[in-house]
This record gives sequence, structure tokens and C-alpha cells, in this order.
Amino acid sequence: MSKSVVESVSKDDLASVSAMSSFEQRANVIFCVKLKKSFTETLALMNESYEEEKLLRTQVYFWYKRFKDGRKSIADDSRSGRPLTSTTDRNIRQVRDLIVADRKITIDNISEILGISCGSCQKIIGEHLNMKNFVVILSHGI
Repeated sequence: MSKSVVESVSKDDLASVSAMSSFEQRANVIFCVKLKKSFTETLALMNESYEEEKLLRTQVYFWYKRFKDGRKSIADDSRSGRPLTSTTDRNIRQVRDLIVADRKITIDNISEILGISCGSCQKIIGEHLNMKNFVVILSHGI
């Protein structure tokens, strides 16, 4: 692989390759289960096939057991509860509306009103609303 090709690979590309490798390895685990391979045989094959980006032993066991118990899908289960990020389009609009309504509002007040962390508020203000010069005043710091 040439140097220019290696340099052009982004972090997002690497993350998608890693995720793809994870799905590929799960597919191979289910294949081993269908071939009636034992867990030890499956783990040995996985370790031999994937040297760098291999699933951990506990992950191989987790998927091996699930497939052996009848699971058919290699996809992750959907998760309920709190979303992974608070920087949703809705929260970005609400932060912008709060700041427009009261230019002296504090990060703590925004955080409390919206129920998101101060760090998420700061990220929304700085990265999404491009208000890099916004004066950050924490109410407990006054």
C-alpha cells in the first residue's frame, strides 16, 4: 500500500472497518456454530484468522453462546434508555432559542432547563452554534 493511500484513510474509515470486522467475525462465529464446532475450536479459528482486530475471548464466548441458543442475527440489539448523545437537532434548536431569548443565560441554567449536561451545552454552543466567543458563566462560579 502506498504512503499516500495510507495517509488518506480517515478515523471514520477506520471506525467503519472496525465495525465491519466485528460483524464479519460474528458471522464467522455463527458459521462455526452451524458446523457444530466447540467454543474452543471456534476461538482457535478466530485467533488464527484475525490477528490484529480480533474480538476478545469474552466477546467470542458471548456471541457463540447466543448463536448456539438459537439467535440468528449478527446485528446488535437495540438499546432503550438515554440516547448516546445530547447534541440532537432538537436540543441545538432549544439552546439557540434560550440564548436568543436571554443573552445572559448561564450554561447551568440551560443545562437544568433542558436536562442535559453542562459539557453538552458547551459543545452545542461552541461547535454547533459557532458561538466560540460566548461568555461561559456557571451559576455556581459567580
